[in-house]
Amino acid sequence: MEPSTTEMEDTWINSELVDLTSERPPDCFTSRAVRINKYDDTMNLHATNAINDWRTAMSDDAERKVGHTFSPVGNVSSFLFPECSSDNVHILGYFTELAFIHDDITDALSSKDAKEENKHLSHALDLKDNHLGTSERGKTMKKFLSQKVLELVKIDTEEGQQFVQLFKVWADDQTRLKNPQTIESIDGYFHFRQLDGGVRAYWYWLAFSHGDVFTQADWGSIEDLIKSANRAFIWTNDYFSWPRERSYGQGRIANVIEFYMRTEGLSEEEAKQKTKEEILQGEQRFHDMCVERFAQEPNLPRHIKKLLQVAEIAMGGYNFWASTCPRLNSWKEQSSTAESTLHGTENDGVEIHSTGKAQLAKPVEINQTSNASQENTKTQLQPSVSHSDSMEYTSILDDSALLAPVRYIESLSSKNVVAKLIDAFNVWMQVSPKPLAAIKDAMNDLHNSSLILDDIQDDSPLRRGKTATHLIFGPAQTINSATYMFVKAAQVVDALGTPQMMTALLQGLETQFIGQSWDLNWRNHFHCPTESEYLDMVDKKTGAVLTKMVELMQANSEITPFSYRLSPLARRFGRWYQIRDDYMNLQGADYSKKKGFCEDLDEGKLSYPIVKCCQKSETIKNIILGIFQQARMTKTKMVRESKLQILDLMSSVAALEDTFDYLQQLQREIEQDIREIEVLTGESNPELLLVVKALAVIPKPNGKGN
Repeated sequence: MEPSTTEMEDTWINSELVDLTSERPPDCFTSRAVRINKYDDTMNLHATNAINDWRTAMSDDAERKVGHTFSPVGNVSSFLFPECSSDNVHILGYFTELAFIHDDITDALSSKDAKEENKHLSHALDLKDNHLGTSERGKTMKKFLSQKVLELVKIDTEEGQQFVQLFKVWADDQTRLKNPQTIESIDGYFHFRQLDGGVRAYWYWLAFSHGDVFTQADWGSIEDLIKSANRAFIWTNDYFSWPRERSYGQGRIANVIEFYMRTEGLSEEEAKQKTKEEILQGEQRFHDMCVERFAQEPNLPRHIKKLLQVAEIAMGGYNFWASTCPRLNSWKEQSSTAESTLHGTENDGVEIHSTGKAQLAKPVEINQTSNASQENTKTQLQPSVSHSDSMEYTSILDDSALLAPVRYIESLSSKNVVAKLIDAFNVWMQVSPKPLAAIKDAMNDLHNSSLILDDIQDDSPLRRGKTATHLIFGPAQTINSATYMFVKAAQVVDALGTPQMMTALLQGLETQFIGQSWDLNWRNHFHCPTESEYLDMVDKKTGAVLTKMVELMQANSEITPFSYRLSPLARRFGRWYQIRDDYMNLQGADYSKKKGFCEDLDEGKLSYPIVKCCQKSETIKNIILGIFQQARMTKTKMVRESKLQILDLMSSVAALEDTFDYLQQLQREIEQDIREIEVLTGESNPELLLVVKALAVIPKPNGKGN
């Protein structure tokens, strides 16, 4: 990694160095050092205040549907302003979050409505104009931001006035923007993005974060360096935001990857690779230019030199943050059901209604019913069979046959892990009793449905030590009942009247089905996935169940500084739970009693221990897959001797030991996450730790089966 331009020993007072040798996310590729502000928790706190204040003032529900400044590695402001003083942390954390909310709202609006929204913001930030405006939304925004500026910014100082003025300049710049897909030169695109991306405001805010005031002469003296840095910043943003921007409507995409595809005829992958290479070249170019300037001007003013040094670190920090943040990476869990075509309508997204409020279009359209119609849902679902319109229909058939398979599986003993997790997470989330009970009902319905369908797909004879449901009621009736449970869960969620819950439910189910599809695909084709492929499948299958649980709860709770930590914790818990199940199926005596000896081997399941084993030896992989294939062809259960042979093969390469070690690692990470969230919330969570400790009872590998 190239060193930063740092020479002044006291430049780094308010930040800490991030160890990229051990903490680099897989998608982070910066060549720069990364530093995080020491007051990251304060950044998160004031970003949360901004979200909650927006919700209270604007009442448009936008704050729940946009990307935020949070990430598992820290707040974006902590990386963009790593040397922000403690005096200004609250201002940068708050207003950067507001900028993100505003940016996402305008991204989803038509061009015409986006310009109107930018005019509202510009007017609200005009300190010399006390007129509230004519539209209701404009008036509300003016009151809201005027109050927050007075509360947070020392507006009687030059620095404070300049801070607010540059926020206004960003809004003004955006009102003049045209269709980015009419730009044909890279210089034209770069000029467009400097206005659109808010980089002018960034440099002033960076100086503000240090408590420094720059003259116009100061800015003019480093204009070439700022321009060089801007290109690296903008290209980095385009690279990481491309997966979500590629679905925007025609005329709305402002991304260098789209520009290269359109003007140079590059494929998507070629354009992404070119952008990545230019980011690294841009980082190095800015570094070299700074080193040269420092050598040429040894008496360069201290505040200018510090600004440039911190900007180089911020380049690496933004790359680091962007590679992990939910704002730019949620697409990985919420795969679209259709290919993006880079086409669309001008009005996709947010609509400005006659009330003057901006409302984000729902990702999934849900038919809402009135309270009265909801009360009659069960009646409406009954078959409408009538020989005469004048005859009153009376049903003689009830839902007992439909629910019988479900009632059976509910009667079997269960650890009720999901219900316990809901209660445990609610220690932090504080969902009120009514929606919490509904979430438990919906998750229980979905869990029972998945168990029933899993047993059919796996051809399992047992469930919890008893006869599997489909062997009692038959596959056809059982499938019918299991799929009905999706309808029932959707009804429960829809009855609460919170659209975000239905979105979370449907997106979570889609992700879950995608994960299950790969599990079945590999088994059907006798293909052993890589470890990373397997873990991605588990995160989509089991992890999605628990992240869906968290998102349903978050739709009914306050957004807090720790909200962004809960879904990753749930996903990690799901991974741990699934791999634990894989391991216990091969090692646990209790599992053998309830499911049969090494039942996963009967199914030909490519579980985590099998994947670890096959990775270590091609010969062993061929033997195991051959045994699976022969068992499938003969349509018989695997003989005990073959199972013992596979266990011996796993023992020979320590596959079960590796699995056990990984389970211990995941448990440590989960417990560490819990401790960190407990610190953030000031609320201990013994309920969640008890769930972890109960599941942590795992036998050490013994090399052989029972």
